[in-house]
Amino acid sequence: MNTRREVFNKLFKESKTELSAQKIELKSLDVLKRKAKYLTAWVQTGTTIAREYESLEKRRKSMLGRLQDEFYAYGKDIKDVEKALNDLGIKDTPKEVIKAKSLLKEVSRAANGLKL
Repeated sequence: MNTRREVFNKLFKESKTELSAQKIELKSLDVLKRKAKYLTAWVQTGTTIAREYESLEKRRKSMLGRLQDEFYAYGKDIKDVEKALNDLGIKDTPKEVIKAKSLLKEVSRAANGLKL
């Protein structure tokens, strides 16, 4: 009778051990699945952000190019007006030219800030 008990005890304990091991394996698999789902979502979000950044970067470069073209054209216009005033012998600088030069400096500072 002792032998039977020992056999039953061993069988029962081994079953428990196997079930515990399976339970741990299932828990580990659940953790892996949950983390994989999180990481997949993170990668998708990161990819979306990267695309948006690239789009904004292209737009920023385009805007800077247009701003630079307009900046140089505006500066040339100011010089042309100053030359015309000088050719006419007008010594006093009109306030429109002073404001234009001030705006040109402001645009220059803003453009330098955008290039960072």
